[in-house]
Amino acid sequence: MHAAETSMDMDTHMPDRQSAAGAVAWNEDLLVQILHLLPLKSLAKCRCVSNQWCSLINATPKLYRRLYPDPSTATPSVLLLRRSPSPEFPETCLVFPELSPLVSVPLNGGNPTPTPNVPDDFHILQSCNGLLCCCRHSPDGWDLYVVNPTTKNLSRLPKSRRRTKKIDYVGVSLAVEEQTNDYSVVGVKLLNKYTDMIGRHYMIEMYSSKTGTWRSPRLGRRTARRSTFYAPPFIQWSRGVYWNGAINWINDMGEESLYFKVDEERLGTMPMPPVPNVDGNLHGKVRYFGKSLDRLHLVEINCHCDFLYENLTVHELQRDYSGWLVKYRINLSDFPAELVDSVGQYYYPQFSILFCGFTGEDGDDPELLLRLQALNRVVRYNLNTKTFKNLCDRGFGLNCEESFGWFDSFQYLETVKPVRG
Repeated sequence: MHAAETSMDMDTHMPDRQSAAGAVAWNEDLLVQILHLLPLKSLAKCRCVSNQWCSLINATPKLYRRLYPDPSTATPSVLLLRRSPSPEFPETCLVFPELSPLVSVPLNGGNPTPTPNVPDDFHILQSCNGLLCCCRHSPDGWDLYVVNPTTKNLSRLPKSRRRTKKIDYVGVSLAVEEQTNDYSVVGVKLLNKYTDMIGRHYMIEMYSSKTGTWRSPRLGRRTARRSTFYAPPFIQWSRGVYWNGAINWINDMGEESLYFKVDEERLGTMPMPPVPNVDGNLHGKVRYFGKSLDRLHLVEINCHCDFLYENLTVHELQRDYSGWLVKYRINLSDFPAELVDSVGQYYYPQFSILFCGFTGEDGDDPELLLRLQALNRVVRYNLNTKTFKNLCDRGFGLNCEESFGWFDSFQYLETVKPVRG
């Protein structure tokens, strides 16, 4: 005990500068290199060692960004694939109950990443900037949670007063502010199940971590029914994506989609990508919709007669919502035979798209992550070099009878961002 006290500076809990340990602890350049190699949770604990270490970590960008990554520059470490059934069908049983409800697919070079800490009975609804929005079935319906799987912190959200078993959410989206620890949860309710000439009648409710309460946004109006609105059918409410300060929803059967500016509490419309209709029969089907870095992507497959396909098109939405830019167009004839079945001059894809965006430490590799269900393989396709790389032959524990698409895929970004109720 006395020996330990004589070799330590009791004011800072740091080793004496003359000791062997002190030669490392007080050498900031060497210390930064060592700290950068630590697991994320260990790095967070190192801030409690001393004021010097805490200041060093907070002042060193590459260390601080590991703890609080910037979603506009940081790439996700893994994809989480959801095995559990959709919350719209709670009576549905798991097809493979003996398997883990979550599957982790590494994105950054196949490096091992700690398995996210998500309770088995939680159903992931959305991921956003390192946090997950989940639900869990209870006797009173579905309870909502915001979870940080890295730190195992979670917050159960209070129930909205207007939420009943007869009127429940058709979609729940999470918006996590990048510069603060605040977040909002946006719930969309269907008020009538019948479609008229305008569309269907919906209502929006918002939960704020700042106030800990639900409320109805004005949607830019001053009327009594300020939070209700009409929307066309086929809006994908269950897979909203937070980008550009807004929750964005797509309409995979129409020409207009919707977005909701969270801070402004305002609804807006955005167009769907135009389809190059040459002979009157060509149309597009959405195969992926998601965010990567600070860009929003939509991958569409152009087809004839619903099942004869020609190419994939990767679109990127402009920040002013004026339209989509075509970033890549991929001819399916360039794909290997195991990825597509040829029918004359057309092709039928044998894959689903789990991810479209940028990977690698520098975020400079635009890729598609493809799942071949029949072969139980996951491959990555580089959009610049047009090359394929086999990511895993064993499917990361997937069963070849299991079907996964972009609806079941959630980006996971490690962070120590706290979860406030």
